[in-house]
Amino acid sequence: MKKVLSEYPLAFVVGEKDLEGRIDVNYYKPEYTEMLLKLRKGPFELKRLGDMVILSHERWRKPVSGTFRYVEINDIDIETAKIANAKEIDVSHAPSRAQMLIRKDDVIVSTTRPYRGAIALVTGEFDGCVCSTGFAVIRELKTGINRKYLLHFLHSDPGLKQFEQRMTGGNYPAISPDELLEIQIPYPSPDIQDSIVASIDEALQRKRTMEMKADDLLDSFNDSLLSELGIVLQKSEDQSPIEYGVGASCLKNNRWDVEYWKPKHIRMDKAIEAGRYSSSHFGSIIERIVNGLDYRDFSEEGTKYLRVGNIRPFGIDETVIEHIAVSLHDVTKDVILEKEDILLTRKGTFGVATLAESQDYIISSEIFRIKLTPDKQINAFYVVAILNSDIGRFQFSRKKVGTIMGSLSQEAVKQILIPIPPKAIQDKVAKEVKERIKEAGQLREEAKHELEEREGWFERVVKGEEAYESGICESHR
Repeated sequence: MKKVLSEYPLAFVVGEKDLEGRIDVNYYKPEYTEMLLKLRKGPFELKRLGDMVILSHERWRKPVSGTFRYVEINDIDIETAKIANAKEIDVSHAPSRAQMLIRKDDVIVSTTRPYRGAIALVTGEFDGCVCSTGFAVIRELKTGINRKYLLHFLHSDPGLKQFEQRMTGGNYPAISPDELLEIQIPYPSPDIQDSIVASIDEALQRKRTMEMKADDLLDSFNDSLLSELGIVLQKSEDQSPIEYGVGASCLKNNRWDVEYWKPKHIRMDKAIEAGRYSSSHFGSIIERIVNGLDYRDFSEEGTKYLRVGNIRPFGIDETVIEHIAVSLHDVTKDVILEKEDILLTRKGTFGVATLAESQDYIISSEIFRIKLTPDKQINAFYVVAILNSDIGRFQFSRKKVGTIMGSLSQEAVKQILIPIPPKAIQDKVAKEVKERIKEAGQLREEAKHELEEREGWFERVVKGEEAYESGICESHR
């Protein structure tokens, strides 16, 4: 549940008897005191978080060599309160903040800009990962509180408002462990906790199901795309032989790694070339390809800074986005984004998107900005559809280098084969894909709306604004 800092009156009065050892103005904003008053008058007993849990301080013992899986704040899906990703990083490149070890069933809470709601329950697949010191790790429970109930409350508006109230700092506000443990938690009976959890989990499960349908809808464009282009791919999942020969003439591009020359990759190239339309290397239709810029100092406001995680198939995800205190006037013209630019991530999970309009973004150094040659009669969205299809993703997997995350060079990108049908066919493909994206977006919005209704019901119940009844949201009885 994404939150922003709240507006507040220009002036208000705090009585001496209401002072709680804090003298910063933000702490006493009326919206915070009114919210806490509602919780106190609500139907459930309030308990300090510190009376209910113990924070874990288990540190990661950094090995001499190898890799580890790292979870940072941007890896948290703030809508579903889940870890979305863990990066595999070589130990020699471990960030200094990679210190905390997390276990299955831990609740991790971002203490940096905590009002954003980067909070998650650690599932089995992330057991043993390392997380940033920007998280507090809740492991041991002193009372019989349901972990998921605790998670849902911390992730709710009353929980995030308390984070916002208790944080300190200017450009990069944070909440200290001591202040975190002062958060007030409504404590209903175990059966009510379980019922609330079941209700919200039901909406979360429906959201996941709807999102899978949306993903399947987008993935299904592959078959229609290949049919339109007359490209026939081998359907069997046979493995490449253990031994195979490569003629010396094939090595003219200086790729000597075994993976690059596997027969399955050669078959893909031949299938593209045997299609209904001629193909060209991507470089032949590119006017300019440049890397973005590398920044580490983020701010609350400023220019939006797109990182790898913000580039999704066909679009840009601004759910979790950083800002940098840099103006577009301060950067080279080459990295200022324009309409129909193509953004391609060059490392890890490859994502490709195009811009419908010029945008005031600065992209990270791990993203390519690609501008197509304007006189080639190429539909930029068609190209993005090709790069996001099996054709593109298969070629990316071949041309990347590196065993841990893999990365693409500009020259490798230029060697990607792109079928080039007439402009009318490109426009047709682009239109069909956009229609699928729109339908998939509607499915996601429907699921998101239902989850927000359940979360809203939960918040009204704990504040006493709506009577609890069987754990069922009014609109879903």
